[in-house]
Amino acid sequence: GILFFHTGAGPQDLFLRWKADSLVTDDDVFGATKGCVVLIADLLSDEEGWSWDNDRSRYDQTRNKVLSHDDNGVRSNLQQRILAAISALEDMPNVDKTRLAALGWCFGGHPIAEFGRIQHPGIRAIASFHGVFDGIL
Repeated sequence: GILFFHTGAGPQDLFLRWKADSLVTDDDVFGATKGCVVLIADLLSDEEGWSWDNDRSRYDQTRNKVLSHDDNGVRSNLQQRILAAISALEDMPNVDKTRLAALGWCFGGHPIAEFGRIQHPGIRAIASFHGVFDGIL
């Protein structure tokens, strides 16, 4: 199972959907099954694609809430969303709970950094691509 964490463009990002499709579709030259399940985690609760709006105020407000720190300096809102995404992925058919990975792009670099705190036993690989970090982990 592979978790994708989206850019600031939100979970409706066409690149992420294309990349997910390329990992699960049986279009290999030899017709081989790739054998993975991909879940694009929605960190913003954006089912409709509003994060693409020209007015970024709703995005900024939501992003700030997701990335806020609690009194102990922990990003509990972000961690809750990460754990919910892991749980959803683990509940999907054909997912080996001991062989999970997470990839994050841009804004999705934040959850990748949080995996160090979460230390989920099933996560075997993490990677951030042009991850945006605020220096406060």
